[in-house]
This record gives sequence, C-alpha cells and structure tokens, in this order.
Amino acid sequence: MTADQHPLWEKLRDAVISGADQQRALCRQSPFRSGAHPTIVERQAYFGQITAARAQALQTAQPALQALYQALSPEQCEVLDRPISGHRHPHNRDDWRRGQHREND
Repeated sequence: MTADQHPLWEKLRDAVISGADQQRALCRQSPFRSGAHPTIVERQAYFGQITAARAQALQTAQPALQALYQALSPEQCEVLDRPISGHRHPHNRDDWRRGQHREND
C-alpha cells in the first residue's frame, strides 16, 4: 500500500469498525440472551434491526471503499476483485434444494 492509499484504507477501516460496533451493540440487546424465549414478534423485530444495521454498515462504508479502490493500481484491484475462497452460494435456491445446482453457481 502506498503512502497516498494509507489514509483511504484508514477511512474504510474506521467505517467498517463503526458498523461492526453498532452490530455488536445490537447483539448485546438480543432477545435470545440468558435463556429467554422471545415471541415470534420479538424475533422478527430483532432480525429486522440486525438486517437494517448490516445494510447501513455496508452503505456507510461504500464511499470509503470506492475511494480506496479508485486509488489502487490495476494489480491491487485484481487481487481485491478475486472471489473470496469458499464463499459460494446458490443463485436459484429451488434448484439447489433439488440437487440441480451448476458447478459455476
């Protein structure tokens, strides 16, 4: 990483950490803690809060990620653009459940 890229990396890091801190705070408020038995309404509300926090964290970090990415060399971009090893999921869940997934999915 170059000296010019380092401040951009720090902005991205700070945005990601902030989002993670907010999600951790929600986890501490989880209705599933200490053997509680939340209702379906409480579970749904909690999952909605977690999902919204994740979406907000991604949206908040996006400008910093874009700024860093634009400052990277083509070789650095190539490394970041590689798929994450082991992160594969079906795009058509019905086919996946029936065992009809393609190797490329």
